[in-house]
Amino acid sequence: MKKVVSILMTAAMAAALLPGIPAGAESATEGAASSGSYTPGTYSASAQGMDGEVPVTITIGDDGTITDVQVDVSGETAGIGAEIGDTVTQQILDAQSAAIDGVAGATISSTAVKEALQACLDQASGSADASDAGAELAFTPGTYTGTAAGYNGDVTVGVTFSETNVEEIEITDSHETDHVGTAAYDIVIPDIINANGTGVDSVSGATFTSRAIREAVNAAAKQAGVTNEDQFKKNTVVHEAQDPVEDTWDVVIVGGGGAGISAAAQAAENGETALIIEKNAEIGGNTLVSGGQYQGVMPYLVWDPADPDADTGVGYDGKTYNKVKSVQGCIDELKIIENWSEEPFDEDYYKDHEYVAGDINELSKHGVHADYLPVLQELKAEISCSQR
Repeated sequence: MKKVVSILMTAAMAAALLPGIPAGAESATEGAASSGSYTPGTYSASAQGMDGEVPVTITIGDDGTITDVQVDVSGETAGIGAEIGDTVTQQILDAQSAAIDGVAGATISSTAVKEALQACLDQASGSADASDAGAELAFTPGTYTGTAAGYNGDVTVGVTFSETNVEEIEITDSHETDHVGTAAYDIVIPDIINANGTGVDSVSGATFTSRAIREAVNAAAKQAGVTNEDQFKKNTVVHEAQDPVEDTWDVVIVGGGGAGISAAAQAAENGETALIIEKNAEIGGNTLVSGGQYQGVMPYLVWDPADPDADTGVGYDGKTYNKVKSVQGCIDELKIIENWSEEPFDEDYYKDHEYVAGDINELSKHGVHADYLPVLQELKAEISCSQR
């Protein structure tokens, strides 16, 4: 649980450092607002929020001021980011700029609104089209370091530039989730090098890590004195669709997580052909990162070793909530884990014995793979502590 809390705190602190215009700062477009030099019309843009893209549409009136704002945060986290629409809309109309406070507790969603709004204002002021798309990029050759907020903390890159190109990108520090966030590195980095810019697509399932790579490279490019910076951020590569797959299967499974793979295995055992379709860079789904019914992202709802007898906890919103009590089934499974054999796992055991999915009581008798022994021992210690 301490690890979960630490991750959440790191993500929240990192999110506060995402690019945005601080309160009190005045950009070129803010100056345009005060002088009424925005071009009347309707402008739209979007930016990555907590759970997806956050679209913003603004209307500039004949007097050059923002007269209407449409913010769509319906795809953000229910009860948190999804609730900020009315608040940020009023802030925008009052500030007439992207220098808004946002909403505490929904930092990432608020930042997405600011970034999308700023892109709209850039369009309205003409600065979005100021760069010459045909101008050649230029850098001061060398290797530069850039850092940006990822999902679990900062992602740091070392970027080597020639006079005109990105030559090499190396991840020098990362706390992203293995096989989830880190899957973006082998895809986004080659795309940036091939595009000679950061206008490349994100990797599905690793949106925050993908964005961190792009922003960190942008920071390094700025240090390298990139000319035509706007164009550098637009340069992209186009991925062509491969030849269509035409075949016939008895079972088609959408999603290669634990459930999908189990379904495919069962289909194969039944003598059926199976196809698994997975959109993410690696198979595994939520099984890669989830503890199932024991996963807790709200520490105030679960047992607290610092206050083991507490029945309630104070949430992020300052309200008091009753702690969730484990059902008997959960307790029985924890007891099985506490007594799990630490002998080396016998890989040949199930060659002669039937494997029954979900029968962890039987599985617990046959040991553990050496790679997972430290995790098992740590989990046993936590279970033992919670019982006390």
